[in-house]
Amino acid sequence: MWVSADNLYRYPKSVFTSGGAPDIKLKPSTIASYVLGAIAFDNAGNLWVAVDTGDSTGTGDTLLMFAPASQKDGPSLQIARLSVRISFTRLMAWPLTPRPQGYR
Repeated sequence: MWVSADNLYRYPKSVFTSGGAPDIKLKPSTIASYVLGAIAFDNAGNLWVAVDTGDSTGTGDTLLMFAPASQKDGPSLQIARLSVRISFTRLMAWPLTPRPQGYR
């Protein structure tokens, strides 16, 4: 797979916030410990990443959607929408799609 948690380290100014719990923030320096390994693209080219919010419920996985954002220093990731309480098993069943334009 061409995308991994390590790719998120390239965005040190970004802060990832889980939906429904604004007090839980995942910084790129620690997000690797939260990423569950389910990473996929939808037909619109948006990047979806599953993270564990650590609420110990077993169903508290958070699904983050990132949209491509053009900047002077190249492609970046920007939070576009957040959804919570997504089944990790269901997410893992999603097919991976080819890398869209705008992502490296």
